[in-house]
Amino acid sequence: MSSLKLDKEHSPTIHVYYCCSIQEPALVNHLLYGMEEEGVPYVVELHEAETALALGYKAAVSSNLGVGIGISEEGHGVVHYNKLPVDKPLFQFELQSSEHLLRTLGANAARIVKNIPFKEVCHSEEKSDEEVRVLSKEEISFIVQAVVQRLSNLM
Repeated sequence: MSSLKLDKEHSPTIHVYYCCSIQEPALVNHLLYGMEEEGVPYVVELHEAETALALGYKAAVSSNLGVGIGISEEGHGVVHYNKLPVDKPLFQFELQSSEHLLRTLGANAARIVKNIPFKEVCHSEEKSDEEVRVLSKEEISFIVQAVVQRLSNLM
């Protein structure tokens, strides 16, 4: 994994906020691998204990790209977009999910920014607790339009 030193305040990055007391912080890397594979930079920050929803939305709002990931102390996670209501993240997941699912969710966070279709999220039959919210075509269209508009404003 590359470690680029970026100006967090001004660089276009996805922000990843996670609780400093999560049990297995190395699992966060699988989300980062997905973003890295898509070529979208990210910034990772440790935060005090908050809900995944609060961390994810805070990360999305602070990101110039409007995309954030939040992971709570309990290992609950969300991928959020700043144009959506606080209580309606794009995806919800558990940090204990499969490495493949985490990587796919990281890639999908990057794909919001790149304005390309999401990768298919495969649910493992062995883990029934891997819940991912599937977006409607209308929600995807709204997000894509907002990202395109935001990117055109940055240029």
